[in-house]
Amino acid sequence: RDMPSFPAREYFVKHKARVLFLGSAGDGTTIVTMDAESVICTWVYRPESFSSLGWYMPDKVRRLNVADFALEEDDSFGNEVLFPPAKKLKPEALQTAREEHLESMLSMGIRGGQPKSAGAWKDLQGRFGRFEVRVSEDSTEDDMVQHMVRFDADEVLQYHRVSRVRMIPLQGAALKVKVDYSK
Repeated sequence: RDMPSFPAREYFVKHKARVLFLGSAGDGTTIVTMDAESVICTWVYRPESFSSLGWYMPDKVRRLNVADFALEEDDSFGNEVLFPPAKKLKPEALQTAREEHLESMLSMGIRGGQPKSAGAWKDLQGRFGRFEVRVSEDSTEDDMVQHMVRFDADEVLQYHRVSRVRMIPLQGAALKVKVDYSK
């Protein structure tokens, strides 16, 4: 009996949750999938994507941050920048103020543990630093005091802002996403 020159079944392995979307992109050699945990995979259908284990591996994997709420600042709270000080300081005085501020962050209950969210930012010299959003220990899910803190590439505190935010549920919202995989 003659065997076909193509495989009878092909496996695409990555998703750990139920796949909710499958579609093609570009010239038809790219497949896009999204699962119930908001993981998006692009699969380029070519021999290089076929693993030695006998299945296809995704070319790119991304995760969407999908939420059914929005955060709204409470203007009556007195949102303010805690660091750097409003008045210009000499470098030595600024370093002392920075060290004192880092110590005071411990008493505010916002240092240590995992941040609520984090990411990277680019300074004026093109170097990457990191930012964190931390929540005060006395916050609730509906009423949070959040602290946005930025550090430069050398892990030196550059900025600290505090604000009170409320969670506003989104009713009847629809998610529309356009993903550009051409880059």
